[in-house]
Amino acid sequence: MRPGWDERRRARPRARWPVFARHVVRLGVTATQARELLLRLTAERYDAHDVGLGDNLTFMADLEADIVECRETVVLLSVLEIAVLRAQFEGPLLG
Repeated sequence: MRPGWDERRRARPRARWPVFARHVVRLGVTATQARELLLRLTAERYDAHDVGLGDNLTFMADLEADIVECRETVVLLSVLEIAVLRAQFEGPLLG
C-alpha cells in the first residue's frame, strides 16, 4: 500500500452508511451474496497483480476502496440479519 494512504482515508469524511451499503440494502442483497462479491473482488486483486496491473496505482486504489466498502457492507448486512432473526425468535426487547 502507498505511504500516507491510511492518513488520507481517515481524514476523508464518512457517511453514516456507505453509499454502496445503502444500495445493497435497497436491492435486498443478503450477507452471503455480499460476501461472495467480496471474495470475487479479492480474487480480482490477486488477478490484477498476476497480469501486471499491480503497478497501476489508480486501479489498485479504486479496487482496494471497493474491497473495503464491500467488507463494511458484509459486516453491516450480517449484523442486520442477526438482529432480524433475533427479533423473530425472541420478540421485541422490552426494558
